[in-house]
Amino acid sequence: MTATVNGKAWSAQITGVGHPQSGLLDLSGTMDTLGIDLQLSTAITDTGLYPIDDSLVGCIFTSARTSYVSEPGIGAVHLTTFSSSRAAGTFSFHAKSTAGDSVVVTGGTFNFSLLL
Repeated sequence: MTATVNGKAWSAQITGVGHPQSGLLDLSGTMDTLGIDLQLSTAITDTGLYPIDDSLVGCIFTSARTSYVSEPGIGAVHLTTFSSSRAAGTFSFHAKSTAGDSVVVTGGTFNFSLLL
């Protein structure tokens, strides 16, 4: 998983295997204290462009102890590969913390093995 976060290159040192939990397919990566978590509804069953909307797709960026939650309507996840064993594609989103600070994530890519 890679992305540009507030204009700086970010690349996950650790990625998990995507697995469904509580109706969501969770795809996440971390680098030091920074993390990106893509949450896709298990209602998604095919490739396509899915806007960030809180019902099918949500994203979270974490920095140390602060979580930034994606803003609906700003950004999308584009699934270019989606099967019972793999999910791959691109993503971008804007997110805010509860304090009102924001983060912009662009040019994101992911390629995960899945346990469905």
